[in-house]
Amino acid sequence: MNEKNSFFENLYQVEKKGYVDLDELAKLEGIELIYSEHNRYKYEFAGLIKRIDGKYIIIINGDHPKNRQRFTLAHEIAHYFLHKDEIEEAAIVDDGLYRSGVADKIERAANIFAAEILMPNNLIDFHMNNFQGSNTEEMLVYVAKKLRVSQQALAIKMGIPFDN
Repeated sequence: MNEKNSFFENLYQVEKKGYVDLDELAKLEGIELIYSEHNRYKYEFAGLIKRIDGKYIIIINGDHPKNRQRFTLAHEIAHYFLHKDEIEEAAIVDDGLYRSGVADKIERAANIFAAEILMPNNLIDFHMNNFQGSNTEEMLVYVAKKLRVSQQALAIKMGIPFDN
């Protein structure tokens, strides 16, 4: 089995709770995960991924809100999957706007893949089918809560206009 198939099998395994368990996905992929709280860099970085002695480490800014931490973790896992060979000890460090200094194309790809990891269509459909309300705003609140993502992220993924 190749690495890409293994990743998607692991992703399928962690979707079984009705949301994607990113901590478990990182564990299955052999990625060390650190939530850094109360640090002096409070809002200067969202997350980073680096490789040390062949082992991948992701550090997430634990001072950010939980939904933000989840998107950041998905973004860093996306870097791991898409750009594994480019990750070195120097790290890819993403700021609050998910900019790392690497090419915008690479960051956009990581953002898009992060959204797919966090909000797979099968889980969106599952929760929408269980939704009992009648309007779009209520549906966004319901499904976002079930997926443990922000309403804005879900609206963007679904192509629904969103006013904060």
